Amino acid sequence: MHNIVIATADENLGARLLGRLASRGYAAEFCATWADTLVRSTRKTTRLLLVDSDLPGASGPLLREMGEVLPSAPIIRTIRGALPHLEQLETTEELLALASAATPPILDEYEQRLLEHAGLGPEPMATLHAAARNPMPVLFEGERGTGKEWVAGIVHRLSEARGPFISHNPVDDITVHGATPGTLYLANVDMVSAGRIDEMAAFAQATGWKLLTGSRRPPETRLASWTHLRLRPLRERPKDIRSLARLYLETWSDRLGLPRRRVHHTLWKLMERHAWPGNQRELETFVVQAVTSAQGVMISRGSLPHAVLSRLDPAAREARETRAFEEMVEERLRPLVARYEPDPGGHTLYMMVINATEQALLRLALQRTGGNQKAAAILLGIARNTLRSRLDRLERWEDEA
Repeated sequence: MHNIVIATADENLGARLLGRLASRGYAAEFCATWADTLVRSTRKTTRLLLVDSDLPGASGPLLREMGEVLPSAPIIRTIRGALPHLEQLETTEELLALASAATPPILDEYEQRLLEHAGLGPEPMATLHAAARNPMPVLFEGERGTGKEWVAGIVHRLSEARGPFISHNPVDDITVHGATPGTLYLANVDMVSAGRIDEMAAFAQATGWKLLTGSRRPPETRLASWTHLRLRPLRERPKDIRSLARLYLETWSDRLGLPRRRVHHTLWKLMERHAWPGNQRELETFVVQAVTSAQGVMISRGSLPHAVLSRLDPAAREARETRAFEEMVEERLRPLVARYEPDPGGHTLYMMVINATEQALLRLALQRTGGNQKAAAILLGIARNTLRSRLDRLERWEDEA
């Protein structure tokens, strides 16, 4: 429920006004009939009412009379023409000034600047506003680190949902504890089966929740009726790297109480050549580490510790991730190895660990692909026949165990 109401039966006019407001971070709601306009004009939450003079039945004198008796009457302006006893909205500047007086913006200045580089296209707020008004579920496609859940949260703020924004893992049972219907965000729906997706969509439709989902892969054909928004990865828009990095640099320097620093041109070149597989999240992490570890006004290759600079080196990053994985596995295996006693009639410790690890990996791959063995084989980088033989062997191993 928003503080700004646009009363018009002309969808094009309403969309233009919504776009102007959205470009500055403000959200509004539509009403297309005079009766609905009267109802919304009496709400305490309505602080600005824009009335189309061509709206059938619209009466300026009636709105003025109601405004005189209501304890918290909204500011009222007419759009596209005049109505008796009401002031007319003249300029975009006046519209934005009234919006500022009526309600705080949906996005603060930092979020507005960040949204410009979210990979949603030239008019991201208008795009998200349209998704918020669309009753169909929304699927945000984007690689890790592109900010799918954050963008979904903006759609929630732009929508008329009265309830909360709740994020769920789609493989878990959905529980909303009787909350007022709001927005339900489900991450990684590409990892669940088509049947599970149908269940979630049916649940949302039956309970009145707006369904938003995130996926790292393009949507299936069967989801063609859903609103599909793609967040382009950073490697597809390298010109955004400097703008985003400067935004993170300014923001985190101020948050941490550190002096504003500049980036040396050789480091800029290195950053622009980097693929940023973790996208905005990886870039922000790098900038924060650079800001807190560099000495002096200039951030250069020579001023950064090796551990930070190595993030831009694919080989060093892969080695670091491999070491971290090995350390995690070693920590988990240590108690098993410590208490294991060889059993001549049973499986060896080696085969027990190898088979259990392979079984877990194959199970996760199949869960992610919804049981599609061909897609799972591609994900694992093995032939489909190899996957089948591994599954058969593990099944026999389970029977023997």
